[in-house]
Amino acid sequence: MISVQISGTMPTMPSNPIPDAMQSVAEVMEESILANLAAGGRPDQWLPRKKDGGVALRGFMRDVSSRYDGSSAEAGIFNAEVKHYANQFGAEIPPVEGKLMVFEIDGVTVFTRRRRGFTLPARPYVMFQQQDVEDILRLVTNAVLRGVRNEPITAV
Repeated sequence: MISVQISGTMPTMPSNPIPDAMQSVAEVMEESILANLAAGGRPDQWLPRKKDGGVALRGFMRDVSSRYDGSSAEAGIFNAEVKHYANQFGAEIPPVEGKLMVFEIDGVTVFTRRRRGFTLPARPYVMFQQQDVEDILRLVTNAVLRGVRNEPITAV
């Protein structure tokens, strides 16, 4: 799992707007990760894909989701595979020689006994921009203030 979670103990309040706020926080977090992937890196762009110059990792967008409960919000890739970790943190892929390897590249089946090693650069996509952090803080602060003041719970 590659994710970020926000959680904590909240003060006792006559009304509890925190679950609604956590839903909104989870949405902000998920949208931020999706925007990172769609832009090919934020604030700094990642290098484009070598094979076609396209935006790297755009295919990961379908893997991003969020969840929340009464006191926490979380967003990321919950069923992460090696490819997700390798791209988030970077990886050294060692050379391989010996056993026959079969794989497909652009619809063409390739057979080889040798693969050169390479470095996969980190492309951090499970992260938030400063504006996202400010939005999250505003959502939680407003929810706590509404709860302490016993104001009606409305959409955040």
